[in-house]
Amino acid sequence: MDQVCKGCLTKVAKPVSCGVCGIVSHPGCVQRTGHPSTKGKFLDCVPCDASQASNSPTIYPVLDSRDRAMLDHFRQICREELDNILTAKLQTFERHFSEVIEGVKSELTDISVRVCTLETKIGSLSSSSTTSSPLAPCNVEDVISELADRDRRSRNIMIFNLEETSSETSSATNSNAAAGDNFAANVALDKQLVDSILKQISPTGEVIKINHLSRVGSTQRGRPRPAKVVLDSRAEVMEVLKNTGRYKGPARITEDCTAKQRAYLRSLRTELNHLHETGDVHKTIRFVNGVPRIVNSAYSASRKN
Repeated sequence: MDQVCKGCLTKVAKPVSCGVCGIVSHPGCVQRTGHPSTKGKFLDCVPCDASQASNSPTIYPVLDSRDRAMLDHFRQICREELDNILTAKLQTFERHFSEVIEGVKSELTDISVRVCTLETKIGSLSSSSTTSSPLAPCNVEDVISELADRDRRSRNIMIFNLEETSSETSSATNSNAAAGDNFAANVALDKQLVDSILKQISPTGEVIKINHLSRVGSTQRGRPRPAKVVLDSRAEVMEVLKNTGRYKGPARITEDCTAKQRAYLRSLRTELNHLHETGDVHKTIRFVNGVPRIVNSAYSASRKN
């Protein structure tokens, strides 16, 4: 371990030392230590006993003007070196802090622009929405009623633009017996048409069992009423809806939606039209987990793949 000269307080490679107290110094600094010495060598000092050492005050060496100048110079060097280190650390911290502040400012500006864009879109949608919103607040009983209605319709599909024979639409002017015969015949014809459509949709080409088939709504001349088809399970309904692209005829097949579901779908179509008008043409409506959503066309294509 390096030794420090008692006279000049610097490292000493080849010191002279006292054999009793162990003090070391350069040969030229022996007199500065205040230790008994002669001709650049220490004289053995007389060690005091423990009682004398504990009661006697500490004696510090007396520094002359040269020693004080050296000590002051050493202090000045240490102070300047410490100032340089602290200044460099502070400059590094200020530089990093400025970079963080600039990044936060940039992100806040981007967020502000996005908020303004969203506010504009919300304002446009609010002005174009109908007064009766499908998302109006409802109580618990309404929610329970809606869930029960959806459960009743879960095994149904609706077929629009399905050809309807004229004898069924004019059955009200016939006798009761003739009307009953015509009704049964027309139901049989409807079942044949629906069987044909479902066979085209079925991936295996098998006939899907129809539990019940009926026309919905009042009769209008020249406009066929929608046909409601009840299948065995919700799984069969989802399979039919998933494969409607296999059918190329004029009829349109959808699930049996409640009034709230139809209103929500209409609001989505209104929103989609607004997006297309504002230039966002890459949006479309797709069912995600059975719920209609506005998604990107690329997202829709990836889901199919």
